[in-house]
Formats: sequence, C-alpha cells, structure tokens
Amino acid sequence: MRHSIETSSRSVAWLALVTACLLTHSADAQLGASHFIERVELTGIESTRASTLLELLPRPAPAAYSDAELSEVERRIANLEIFDDVSVQRKPPVLRIKVREKWTLTPSFDLAGGESLADVYVFLGLTEYNLFGSASALAGSIYRERRGFGFSTGYWEHVYRRDRWSWAAEASYSTSGLFFMEGAREDSWYTATAVASVWTTSTPVITDHLRYELGFVYKHEKVEDVIGAVRPPDGHMFGGSMLFTWDAYRWEDLTPIGWSATVDVLPGFFFGPHVPQSRHQADVKLKGALRLAQGLGLLARLEGGVTTRGNANHSLLIGSLRGVRGLPDSFYFNWLQLYLNVELRHAVRLAPRWALQGVLFADGGAFEGITATGARGEANVALSTGVGLRLIPTWLSGLVLRFDVGRVYTPEPAYFYQYGLSQYF
Repeated sequence: MRHSIETSSRSVAWLALVTACLLTHSADAQLGASHFIERVELTGIESTRASTLLELLPRPAPAAYSDAELSEVERRIANLEIFDDVSVQRKPPVLRIKVREKWTLTPSFDLAGGESLADVYVFLGLTEYNLFGSASALAGSIYRERRGFGFSTGYWEHVYRRDRWSWAAEASYSTSGLFFMEGAREDSWYTATAVASVWTTSTPVITDHLRYELGFVYKHEKVEDVIGAVRPPDGHMFGGSMLFTWDAYRWEDLTPIGWSATVDVLPGFFFGPHVPQSRHQADVKLKGALRLAQGLGLLARLEGGVTTRGNANHSLLIGSLRGVRGLPDSFYFNWLQLYLNVELRHAVRLAPRWALQGVLFADGGAFEGITATGARGEANVALSTGVGLRLIPTWLSGLVLRFDVGRVYTPEPAYFYQYGLSQYF
C-alpha cells in the first residue's frame, strides 16, 4: 500500500512537472524568449525625463523581459507622439532605448467652409505635448463654431505608464446657435455652455492592451435669443463616464499600424425648473490602420453614438468637424448616428524630417435627427469623397499642414474645402 501511494505521488509530481513545462513552453511561444536586463541605457532624450520612458517598462530593471514585452515597450514609447524615431534594442545585460525628440510646443489651426460666412468654422490653439518632460499635454484654444464662440483649456497625462493611473482635466465655455426648420415653422436659440470635466485612466488590466477610464462632468446651460415657441430650460447637468479601451494601435507620423476599440457609457441628469431630465449617452469607436507598403497605408475610423431624447441641447452633431466632411457643422443635430471615414495615404520623404503625403478619402454616415422639442426627427444618410495633401514636418509634435477638397453627394450636393494643422483622424 505504501509503495502504491509513493508511486501515485511520483506520478502526480511528474504530471505536474510535465504540465508546467508545457505551459511554460506555450507562454514562451507566445511571448518569445526572455532576456535578463541589468540596466537600461537611454539615448536621445533632452527635454524628456528618463523616468517618463522607464515607467513604460513592465518591471523595473534589473529584470527579465520577453520579446513581446520589449515590442510593447517600443509601441508605448511611439504612442507618446513626442518622438519621430524610436528604437528598443536588447543586448543583454543592457537594454538600449534610442529616441529622437520632436519640438513639442506647437500651434493648432482648422478652417472649414459653411453654407454662409456665419457658418464658417475656425479653430486656433496652442499645445505643449511634453510638459516638464513628462509627455503630458497642456492646451488652450479659441474657436468659432455653430454660429458662436468659445474657448477651452485642458491638461492630460499620457495613458501608457504601468505604475500608476493617469489624470486629465478640461474646462470650456462656448456659445452655439441651434436652428430647426420644420415646414414653415422655425425654432432657434443660442445656448451658453460652461463645462468642467475630470477623469482618470487605469494601468493595463489583464493584458497590455486593455484599460478603462472613470470620469465626471458638470455643465451649466443658459438659453438666450429664442425665436419660436420652443425654449429649452436653463439648468445644470451632472454626469459620469466609464470608458473601456482595447488599444493595439501603434502611432507613427506617416504609416501607423494596428487597431483600437473604445466603448464609452456616459450616464447623466439635468436639473432645471422641472423634473430632472435623463442625459445619458453611449459611444463606440473603432480605428484601424493597415500598412500596405513603405509610406503607403489604409486607415479607417468608425464611430457611433446614441443619446436620450427630450432636449435638443443634448444632441450629437455629424459634420465636417467630426463625421462626414463637407456637411455643415451647425445643422445636423441627431440623437442617433454612425459614420465611417476611410483614407488611403501615400507619403514621400522630402528631407530627413519632412514628408509630403497625398490622400484619397471617403466619408459616409447614417443618422436620425432630433427635433426642436427633443422628439425623433428624420432619418438620413450622408456621403462625401475627396482628395487631400499634407505637408508633414515630423520634427513637430501634432502638426500636419492639411488641405482637403471634395464633394458631398447626399443629403445636399455641394463642393467643399478644409484647411488644418492636424490629420482629420
């Protein structure tokens, strides 16, 4: 009996050992070989703090890193968007990280035509993308949109560190005009809106690619210059946000690669002179990039949103700013929408840190409007195509000289143009 028990115990031990070996072999097959690193050498950083890059490592050195982990480190460094050259090389016992910094204090500008001069969109801003060498961003802007004016300021920590959550905050004030035509009846008003929001983003959850975000937003709305019988109430909105992101996207100036997906749920309530109104919203965003050849890439963005009805001040916009290029930005107010942007980009190097990029694009969307009273409106579709040209100074963070021309085919045929200092997406 004792011999039998010992034999059985040995069998279990051998089985456990074989299973462990198989699991280890499987993990190694997925992660690649491991390399023991005693120290990390950083080359090329000037304004950037060493800790900004070291906090992207899965574990502080000395430690063993797999090939997959080092590839992820390189992706995270590239996604900071403050370098135009990134290299992570393993030469045990040393890990060499080489980067080339960009100039990170850059202006922003966007211009989109409208149906009249009053509908022209203009945006001016200034952003520091590497505040105090931390890869955090501090931005300020002024703009004219939706027949009103506004300004905003914000601070964002980057979301790629592994040792702690990141924080961000934003504040803005704007006026905007809402105009509705239903047959011969016209309703319009201007809304002054003050917004303050703060949110925090987690470190990786379960895998390197998954993270989530928690946020809080406050809005104050005041309605003025009402024409017609409809007047939305003044009041305060308090809301939250829970966002989940799967991020396997590697950003690059010319040919990014990979994909990302985001689901954002935003519950909220509006408090005014009447019973509190629901102000809920849900958004889904998908982005993908396929590198076809050197300098040639196919990129796509799919975004959809849905909101509670009942108040036209709580609505979604689909237009040139974000949606289907060529649509008026102050006209299509929706409670439900979905749009797709596709671009074929081909870049040619003009100099070591300059490139010229040609673009073919197509945008399409489907949406259902919201009426002045907050009820369901008409369903519609939109489609536009065009060509564009970008001058890309890769030594500048977040700056691309963009010019697009195209034609909207539906719902209202028209030619359009856009200028900007950033990619459309």
